[in-house]
Amino acid sequence: MKVKSIFNSFDARVNIFIFFIFFLFILIVVRLFYLQILHSEDYKNQAEDQYVYDSGDTFDRGNIYFKDNKNSLAVAAQMSSQYDIAIDPRVIKKSSSASSSGEVLYLELKSIFEEEKSKSSLVSTSTSEINLISQEEFKNKLNQDSAFEIIANNVSQDISNKIISKHLKGVIVNRKKTRYYPESEDAAKTLGFVGYNSNQNQKTGLYGLEKYYNDILNRSTNSVKVNFFAEVFADLQNNDFIQASSTIDNLNSQNLSGDLNLTIDIGVQRFLHETLGLAKEK
Repeated sequence: MKVKSIFNSFDARVNIFIFFIFFLFILIVVRLFYLQILHSEDYKNQAEDQYVYDSGDTFDRGNIYFKDNKNSLAVAAQMSSQYDIAIDPRVIKKSSSASSSGEVLYLELKSIFEEEKSKSSLVSTSTSEINLISQEEFKNKLNQDSAFEIIANNVSQDISNKIISKHLKGVIVNRKKTRYYPESEDAAKTLGFVGYNSNQNQKTGLYGLEKYYNDILNRSTNSVKVNFFAEVFADLQNNDFIQASSTIDNLNSQNLSGDLNLTIDIGVQRFLHETLGLAKEK
């Protein structure tokens, strides 16, 4: 009986240990889902913030969606990050030879831009968005008594990431948030646009759906950092985890808070835009 009792006690301990390991595994899975799915963009921005200067234009808005013939969602308007590249002449001048270091710096930057331009030309004939000032202009900016001189506007994230990875002294990557419309002119009058008005210091909807549903699309950028376990159990308690999982699995059938789902069919809209364009040419 003693031997049986010992075995029973051992089995109970093993079961408790297995249950504890299983519980930790579930907790880790929940945490990974929380970090990589629900808040991936937030943590990506936090990591980027260590190397990127933010312009201060921190406005945020919900997405606007079209639908296609399969009732799936297609992005009509969303937030996008654009980057300006700038230099701090004062930092560069502190080097032993400002002229030579400036020349080396420009050539290194130029090689990054040319590499990206050659890649872009393979997939698109338009590379006008990849522009770096001339070496002469760079020298003039280098002689300025300023802490911030822009040398390239609206560059791609790939170029920005490459510049960040180089840790170039005196080079600043300046991030700014913009409103991006993937379909360009399609339904432009319906969607409208955002901008500054005379009474506000932050961008807001000024025309079309952007204006009419501004209160819905406008988002607060405030975020609160809490303890890991508090995050996990608060999410489970508030059912946020379940709701978010359901949203990802059933994105087409649910309205996201702060987003706008339209009944406009993107295929019909494209056809209409193309037809009207041809009629205008005639």
